[in-house]
Amino acid sequence: MSSPPDPTLSQMPDGEPHETVDVPEYVTAGLETLGQMLGALRAADGEPPRSFNPCANVGPDADYHGDTFTMRAFCWCDGELDGHEPDCPPNFECGDVRVWWYKHARRSACMNRKVTSSEWAAMLAACIADLPS
Repeated sequence: MSSPPDPTLSQMPDGEPHETVDVPEYVTAGLETLGQMLGALRAADGEPPRSFNPCANVGPDADYHGDTFTMRAFCWCDGELDGHEPDCPPNFECGDVRVWWYKHARRSACMNRKVTSSEWAAMLAACIADLPS
């Protein structure tokens, strides 16, 4: 088993228990799929889809807030933006599942609890259904 991820201080949520649970490959792959889908949906005026993929290191223009889930690109503010005091919000939230990463979804990723593959499959299907058509 790999060592637990080491989130940056800006990724550590204040006031809630924070476990350093490794993010399984199936979760990472699903996050990347969602990010690519969001990028493709939001790409406009010849901009490449990666420019709007929250799983890539692209900035706040890629953030998505839906009814089922929220996905945010890595935030560089270190808790200095309004609403980020003292910490930046998680990069992914769906129900009670939260995932943080550093710069992109495959780097120093951690989550607040373990998620089974079947639970993740249902969550991912709900997230995909939440995307605008």
